[in-house]
Amino acid sequence: MKQTKHLFLALILGHSIGLMAQRNYLITKVEERPNMDGILEKAFWGKIPATDSFTTTLPSYGRVPQNATKVKMAYSKNGIYVGVECIAPRIRNDGSKRDELGTGDYFSIGLDTWNDDQNAFVFTFTAAGQLIDQRLSSTTPGQGFDAPWKVMIDKDYNNKWTAEVFIPFVALRFPVTAVQNWGLQFTRFDRTSGELSTWNPQSPLIEDVVLQYGQLDGLKDLRQKTRLGINFFMDAQQNYVDNGGLISADSILRQIAVDGRYGINSATTLDFSIFPDVVNYTQNSVLPLSSPSVNAIPNFENKVPRPFVAEESGIWDKSSIFEHRLVVTPVSARQTIQVNPGEILFPGLVGQLRNRVQYATRTKNNIGIIVSNAVYKKNYYSILDPSTSQVRRERSSTPIVNQIAIEKCFRNNSWVQVSNIFHRATEGINSNKSAISTQLRDKTNQFEFVGDLKIQTQARKTVLEGMYALRKINGPLVYGTSYQSPRTTRPGLLESIPGQIAPARLHRLSAYVEKRNYTPKQKNWLNTTKSIDLHRTWSDVSLVENPIEINATWRGMDHRFRQIGITAFVSPLGRKEIIKSSDFTLVNSVASPFGVSASIITDNRKLGVLHADISSILYPGIQRTKQTIDLMTSIVQSSKITVEWRFRTIYETNTPVPNTFFSDQLHIDIGDQLAYLLGINIRVFPSKVCNFNLFWSREISDFYNRSLFEIENSGELSPIKYSFLYPHKRSRLVNIGAEFSWYFTRMSYLTFGLNPSLGFNIFPNIPSRNEEKRDVSSFGFFFAIMSNLNRT
Repeated sequence: MKQTKHLFLALILGHSIGLMAQRNYLITKVEERPNMDGILEKAFWGKIPATDSFTTTLPSYGRVPQNATKVKMAYSKNGIYVGVECIAPRIRNDGSKRDELGTGDYFSIGLDTWNDDQNAFVFTFTAAGQLIDQRLSSTTPGQGFDAPWKVMIDKDYNNKWTAEVFIPFVALRFPVTAVQNWGLQFTRFDRTSGELSTWNPQSPLIEDVVLQYGQLDGLKDLRQKTRLGINFFMDAQQNYVDNGGLISADSILRQIAVDGRYGINSATTLDFSIFPDVVNYTQNSVLPLSSPSVNAIPNFENKVPRPFVAEESGIWDKSSIFEHRLVVTPVSARQTIQVNPGEILFPGLVGQLRNRVQYATRTKNNIGIIVSNAVYKKNYYSILDPSTSQVRRERSSTPIVNQIAIEKCFRNNSWVQVSNIFHRATEGINSNKSAISTQLRDKTNQFEFVGDLKIQTQARKTVLEGMYALRKINGPLVYGTSYQSPRTTRPGLLESIPGQIAPARLHRLSAYVEKRNYTPKQKNWLNTTKSIDLHRTWSDVSLVENPIEINATWRGMDHRFRQIGITAFVSPLGRKEIIKSSDFTLVNSVASPFGVSASIITDNRKLGVLHADISSILYPGIQRTKQTIDLMTSIVQSSKITVEWRFRTIYETNTPVPNTFFSDQLHIDIGDQLAYLLGINIRVFPSKVCNFNLFWSREISDFYNRSLFEIENSGELSPIKYSFLYPHKRSRLVNIGAEFSWYFTRMSYLTFGLNPSLGFNIFPNIPSRNEEKRDVSSFGFFFAIMSNLNRT
């Protein structure tokens, strides 16, 4: 926990870093309220004490900021008022979207309401008045939660900008006690000076942000009004597809949802989601495996923001087996489920969410409890009999997903959590997944042990996996080691949580050491980092892609605020590329691949920033090389317009074409590739409640020196004659369209977008050698509306 004296962390090799003495702020109770116009009028703020001593965190630590900051706080029966004055010879009030920091100045208020150094509410606003709110936990850097709070900005372009902030108690969760002890932090980022500074000193050498909060005193007898929020969300999509002259239209009303939130008290919340039956006109037909057809509809990139996150979402994140948003994607079965001998179950078993209820609370002793029940709509699913290639459709019973997690937070940023998820997909197909997760620290918050053990069972089948790590996390020198146990699976297992299961039982042992310096003695550098990573991978069988891989990295920021990084890697024991089929496995050995990469980011204080990356990888023994150049530029044309531009080129020799172009894995297409990607994104911010996006990108690629090989029954590759019916060169419009968002209240928005895609080449399967090439053009639009009504 926090202490009122210096707490020095004794680090090895003579290095030391300590937590600075914790600062305190005594908040003033008031009966009246300010005018909330952004002007710090003396009638209200004149009698409230100020704190104005800030310390830089980045780019270097422990200095006095170039531009001063002054903060005052008060509270009434309804909430907390904060007055902020930022001295700034030049104000960067660049526009941004809701919940995005953008490229301008900003200020943050952090409140650790349970005073546990782990969980906090962070309210951030930019100089342009945009709002960003986040929930922090010991494992989550920041998750938006869309709270009802208010900020008014006044800009004096001569030398400062000021703000008045109101954070109602209904936006917070805190213990049900008469006297409140909260952690407090103020953070300011000044784009012109490039400095990030805090009220309570926050060292970048200490991993935990909330651990370095100060103390807020004087809060007593808080009474939270009824918390009731209703959130309406609708998401629709329309696609028009031209497939070789055959035009089809797909209309999808993706979701209609009502999310609700009711505060039982200041520490307990009941969340719920209600979904009416959603009409879905898209028919996904099941094709026999022998069909040469390829799904010609490109994936539609939906950029619609999602509704608010459920309460205490940090608890869900710790075990990583949960879906913590109220509006969730349907849980589906994996394609490898065997319902009966020889039968395979296709995805689509669960369908769409119908309703969900969640109860979340945190006790005075800091025990977090969260329980959730979700009911899905009945859905048809398909079962394939491979022996006859016949597909039959069946209707599932009502799918149900139940989740529970209980955690206990201890001193020294330690916690233990037990969690479970039960998935009833349909009659006779159930899955249960449990996890025990922990983070244990020593008294100095210097060393930690992290463990995560997961067990999943279904129909007498069991899957077990785990991760264990021991590391030193704070100070100039940090190091650690971790072990990832193999993800095992069995034929017929229902994988209720989406994820990739490795084909072999892979073990992974990793170790790293890193030296950081944010007060370097070298006159040319503001901060530097040096690190070495070692990864050892092995499996129960002899199929290992990278037995050992070593990475060495150096990064630094110079006095001209240029960020420079150099990385080199090598696999001294070589590498194995694995090609698996139903009959045999082909292993291709590579002798000690190695590569280097470098990157530079120009001065991010400027209106224009360039991010450049260049890399080169060599694969000795198979004559393969890969070179990449990646350039990204962001230019702030004005406070209302930002232009982002990207150019990327990749040159590869002797590389295989992705085998998704073919009907099976018995053919390998190898050749040289030269590819380019061009893209531009124009973002317009007429005001803090509106934003408009125009985006375009095109891909140009050329495969040449191509050869096609077929795997013989002996397991060897032999060339085959094949006349390629699709061109070596291709150019396609990857993305083009527009997006408009409008926050018509603090908690409600409307989003509309267009996204056509032209010239999408469809490659024929190898068995259909006389099939003609087809070009597919598609045009789609989507819209979503979310409206939140809060009673405060």
